[in-house]
Amino acid sequence: MKKVLLVRHAEREDGQSRMDVSVDPSLSSVGRARAEMIAELLGESEISAIFTTEYRRTQETAGPLARVLKLTPVVVPASRTGTLVAKIKRWPGDTALVVGHMDTVPWIIRSLGGPAVQIAAGEYDSLFSLDLRARRLVRTRHWSRRE
Repeated sequence: MKKVLLVRHAEREDGQSRMDVSVDPSLSSVGRARAEMIAELLGESEISAIFTTEYRRTQETAGPLARVLKLTPVVVPASRTGTLVAKIKRWPGDTALVVGHMDTVPWIIRSLGGPAVQIAAGEYDSLFSLDLRARRLVRTRHWSRRE
């Protein structure tokens, strides 16, 4: 693997506590639109793998791009981020997308040799591009449609 793209899942339905892990909400209409924008932006990329967690919101975020690229996302439980990092390091392709959470995405970046980053609670518009060979991270924030 040469490059890893990472995003936090898109916006979920309102009214769900982030700390209530027994609830697995779907994406909101804004989140579904963001997932479609991700597919539009990355649809012609050379992504050879998509990794998500077991939660509906990460799978729904990855879904449109997975359909465009005709890939089946690899599901790795959120509690097993070490396993995910190992899979990424062994993956034979050049580029992968990881759809994670506000706490797992920074941990994965750091575990792959990137710098420490933070994702704010209401932040859903960052795309991180980590070059594994150069250990260089680029963060872009242009996922939002401005009305």
